[in-house]
Amino acid sequence: MDICDFFWPRVCINCGLFGREICLECQDLLPKVNPVLCPLCKRPTSAWQLCKNCQRSFSPIKQFFTLGDFQNPLLKKAIFAFKFSHQRGVIETLAEYLASKLKEGRAEFDFIIPVPITKKDFFERGYNQSAVLARTLSRFTEKEVLEKVLLKVRETLPQRTLSRRERLRNVAGAFSLKDPQKFIAKRILVVDDVVTTGATLKEIASLFKKAGAKRIIATAVAREF
Repeated sequence: MDICDFFWPRVCINCGLFGREICLECQDLLPKVNPVLCPLCKRPTSAWQLCKNCQRSFSPIKQFFTLGDFQNPLLKKAIFAFKFSHQRGVIETLAEYLASKLKEGRAEFDFIIPVPITKKDFFERGYNQSAVLARTLSRFTEKEVLEKVLLKVRETLPQRTLSRRERLRNVAGAFSLKDPQKFIAKRILVVDDVVTTGATLKEIASLFKKAGAKRIIATAVAREF
């Protein structure tokens, strides 16, 4: 037993059972992802692929992996636990699940890039939840995570309060890429916690595409429909 487990025992966030943050029984309460439904709009598509409509609107992102709908009670509870309470065990559990989805979907990538936050947000929260998720995901996938190449250069409004057109304008020019030549002919995985319309991911993916990246895919713990 780890000494930390002795003083701070791991407890299921849903039922309180000791052992792990989401116990084996409660895992069944997480969403069941259907690989032949588009992860963005839920229309039928090829396995682990975006449908044709979302391929056009989400371009240049080629694939998107998620654990399911944000409205799932246990998934929402897990996201709040790591996003606002920084429960590292929950992050590890969710990253492990995401890694298994990436493996099932045969996702190919060279670098993991977390969606950045501004310095103001970092100082207020103390950490970037997407970066913590990316680091943990890196351990499961054995791929390098790069945290300082993508910067958020200006504040943006919360996406969920805006229309689709406003969301696109809100994130336009909000990010900057350092050392773009590093990504020529490389495959990129962009990591976020929760995705709404995908405007942020699309803006970030466009930067890597302009830099010459070969392929850009994305993942998030949940999709908020």
